[in-house]
Amino acid sequence: MERNENGTRKEFRINLTIGQKYKVFGISSFMAHTFKQEITIKSFDELKQKYIYTPIGKRKSYYLQIDNSSVVVPIDSKLKADSETGQFSGNALLNFVGNVEEIREIIEKENLNPYLDKSIIVAVSEDRTKETPVYLELAKSNAHNHAVMKRILEKL
Repeated sequence: MERNENGTRKEFRINLTIGQKYKVFGISSFMAHTFKQEITIKSFDELKQKYIYTPIGKRKSYYLQIDNSSVVVPIDSKLKADSETGQFSGNALLNFVGNVEEIREIIEKENLNPYLDKSIIVAVSEDRTKETPVYLELAKSNAHNHAVMKRILEKL
């Protein structure tokens, strides 16, 4: 996650459509696992330059915070976080269930966040026995910044 000069999380603005539903994947600051949230964009706050959303099925509104570890896809996307399976890794990476080619294709075609750090995306096999970086060359070049990615690369 990129930080501003004062140490706060650097946020990015992306183009979304008011009234549209999306899936937002990110890394939890609490347990460092991949989470998914299904949202509806309600409006845009011109003063704060942020979208306002409500989680699907809820009424309360929130400001949308997008950073370089956020994946934003249409609601009908087949992208699936490992945490949706009942098991998850708290490894501060974006863990998606499926094979590398499927996940890469979805990210390339459906992700709406052009600032996404693709070096932290991992494909996790359905049986949880294999973790593979989706963008291997990027992961190798940035492994010095992430201990878990370094360990995953050593196992390949």
